[in-house]
Amino acid sequence: LMDPHVVIIQMHGKCPQPVAELEFWESKLSKLVSLQDQLSTVVVLNILHNLERSRSTYAHAFLHVHREVGKAIVDTELCLLYLNSLKPWIKQLADTQSIEALTRTFPPLMHLLFLTWQYSSMYSISDNFHR
Repeated sequence: LMDPHVVIIQMHGKCPQPVAELEFWESKLSKLVSLQDQLSTVVVLNILHNLERSRSTYAHAFLHVHREVGKAIVDTELCLLYLNSLKPWIKQLADTQSIEALTRTFPPLMHLLFLTWQYSSMYSISDNFHR
C-alpha cells in the first residue's frame, strides 16, 4: 500500500491544503467499500464456495484478501472519525480573512488536533501527524 503522504503530495503538490488529507481518506473509503461490495457479490461468493469445496489453496488467499479489505475499511473509518471533527475548523480557517477571526479559530482547532494526536492510532505517530 502506498503512503498517504506520498499520494497526497502527488495529487495536490508539495504544499497541500489541510482538506487534502480528508479528501484522500474519503476517496480511499469509497474505493475500499466498492471493492468489498464486488467481493461480496453472489458470483464471487459462488467462486469462493467452489474453491473451498475443491480444497483449493486459492480459497485461503481469497479469504485473507476479504479480511484485509474489511480491516482497511475499519482503519479508514477511524481516520475519518478524527478528521471529520476537524473539518468545520479547517473550512473556517480556509475561509477566514481577518486576524481576529483566525485568533478565534486556532484554540479549538489546536485542541482538536491535540485530541486527535492523543487518541488516534494513525495520527499518534509523529511521522503521520506532521503532514
